Amino acid sequence: MIKPPLQYFLKLFVPATAVLVAILAPIYLAQRQGILSDLQLREESKVERGSLILSNHYEVVAEEILSITKLHSFDELSSNTSDSEQLQAIRQNVGDWMLWKRSYDRVYFLSPSGTLKLSLALSHNLGTVLSGTSPDPIVSQTYWPVIRQLRDPEIFISPLDIELHPSQPTFLVATPILYIATPVYGRKRELIGFLIVRYRAERLFQNLINGCQGVYGSCFLVNAQGYWLLGDRINHEWGFRYSDRQHFTVQNQYPELWEQMQSHASRSFYHAHGLFAFRLALPFRAHYISADLTNGTPIYQNEYRLWVLSLIPPNVVQRQLDPLNLQFVFLFLVFWAASGIGVAIITADHCRKQKLNQLLKASDVRFRSVSEMAPVGIFTADINGRSTFLNQTLLNLLEIKTQAEAEAHWIERLHPEDRDRFIAAWERCKKDHQPVNERFRLSYPDGRVRWINARVIPIIEDGKVITFVGTWEDISQMMQQQELLEEARKAAEEASRAKSEFLATMSHEIRTPMNAIIGLTGLLLDTPLNPQQREFLNTIRLSGDALLTIINDILDFSKIESGKLELEAYPFNLHNCVEDVFDLMAPRAVERQIELLAHIDSETPAHVIGDMGRLRQVLVNLIGNSIKFTQSGEVILHLKGRPIHQYEFLPNYYEFLFAIQDTGVGITPEGMKRLFKPFSQVDASITRHYGGNGSGIGDLPAAGGVHEWPHLGRK
Repeated sequence: MIKPPLQYFLKLFVPATAVLVAILAPIYLAQRQGILSDLQLREESKVERGSLILSNHYEVVAEEILSITKLHSFDELSSNTSDSEQLQAIRQNVGDWMLWKRSYDRVYFLSPSGTLKLSLALSHNLGTVLSGTSPDPIVSQTYWPVIRQLRDPEIFISPLDIELHPSQPTFLVATPILYIATPVYGRKRELIGFLIVRYRAERLFQNLINGCQGVYGSCFLVNAQGYWLLGDRINHEWGFRYSDRQHFTVQNQYPELWEQMQSHASRSFYHAHGLFAFRLALPFRAHYISADLTNGTPIYQNEYRLWVLSLIPPNVVQRQLDPLNLQFVFLFLVFWAASGIGVAIITADHCRKQKLNQLLKASDVRFRSVSEMAPVGIFTADINGRSTFLNQTLLNLLEIKTQAEAEAHWIERLHPEDRDRFIAAWERCKKDHQPVNERFRLSYPDGRVRWINARVIPIIEDGKVITFVGTWEDISQMMQQQELLEEARKAAEEASRAKSEFLATMSHEIRTPMNAIIGLTGLLLDTPLNPQQREFLNTIRLSGDALLTIINDILDFSKIESGKLELEAYPFNLHNCVEDVFDLMAPRAVERQIELLAHIDSETPAHVIGDMGRLRQVLVNLIGNSIKFTQSGEVILHLKGRPIHQYEFLPNYYEFLFAIQDTGVGITPEGMKRLFKPFSQVDASITRHYGGNGSGIGDLPAAGGVHEWPHLGRK
């Protein structure tokens, strides 16, 4: 019967649609995750770039104010004369510098006591420099107590602030400012005053905006209190200076983001408000000092913090996903019309891209981790051996602050006993261009010593050495551990040797009278005795045999522990060995009414070369344990041998499998882990019922080599 076209179409369309959705849905989700991950990486890179811009700009500003003190002499300002030609020259030179830079609109020079010696102001409207203005109140009231304590080479940089004009509308962009100050010394290195400049930070903010400009917006800037210094809205910025904006903080607007910022230095994550990315910027160097805006207390390197933020709104994120949604619909129609071949091709291509993306992402993460944290001291040196770079870890090892100081005094840190050897190795490396790998000690004035493992390799380019790269690794703890381990090893060996000698000596000494007791007991049993006497003597003889067995076990254990137990190799009949073991264990099996069986594979050879005594000892231990823990039923020994061709020169080399099966209480998987440990019992409660101390089976791994297929002999 021919089906109607609509029914036939629906029969094909419905399952095809279900299969295509099942195939394309994972592809869609993976591509969606890839787009979101790419957005995160872009935003993380953006805020990282913004953090570097801040640090570089602060360094440039600090260098520029130092350049004034280096290019111009301010000795004349130390005198009380205010109309000298030298003083006029200073005003002219500093004014020209302000007109040239344009970003510095106030310059003050205060004596150590706070007396104003020089005051210049740049008029941006007229393009001229005016004099006679008083320092801004925030300088004299808040910053001056910190500035007056500066000493060379310290530099004061104020927190980012704005200049408020009562007549300026609040909707206009505020002018960000920084105050930078440095102490000034005369020709005789005496302190003559402090140079203070006011920097209009529009260029800093513009550099931050331009450097972080991306497809989806710019970076934002937040201070340590969470106020917006650069935000997406002008009326949200500088909330600590406007009473009506004080609630515009990250903590109030985005509490989840603020919580993440307090616990992480950098991160990106998705939230209902969009994609957040942030990075902590620490633009201060060790000799930079700032002051709190509220109480004027000093702020040092790690306390001066700024946050670079980025936010992509949810609608922008969704716009990035819209093309993917359209693509999914289009691919669905194409794959439905073009059958499963297209699905296979696109899926394979997607898997390849996804794998490459994962590899690139993993490589990028590893590179970032290595770049951000180096656990060893790293340095580079030029062809003449002069250092060109030292990381902070290496400076910390030397306990030296600057690279110049390290270049001059690093040899003094070398231990006197290692100094000549390491310097000679370094000279050979520079001369012969051969790698260096040396261990030496660093000594400190307080008597402390550190062990260092130094590696230096030459970097060769176009057949010539262009630089040297080296690492210093602190291995003091490792050296101490090696010394402790060596002492512990020697003590353990000495204790083990003493114990083994004691066991061997005592076993021999005890076995001598025991043999006499057992022999004389046997002689007495051959004499006429009444039943009670014979029973007593049998008990004495059995106890003596048991005690002698224990003494022999102690000797075997001491040999195993000292590594002196050797396996013999002589011909014997494997079947007879098994029968001997069964003859020994038969009385115990009959006593417990247990059937003792042996199943020997027909292909197993009977005549082998090996240590029959040790094999019998292993089998007696194992079968004895099976009988001990079996109440009723049977104990079966399975023996199977197979030839192996591992060695061409031994064509008849065999390996044998001994498997013992019983109907006893069994062992839990957890108990198997303690089965072959000396003097370890699987279940103490069971052992109390059945007897034993766990020592016999604990000797099997060392004595007989307990494995899945133990190599016990050859045909």
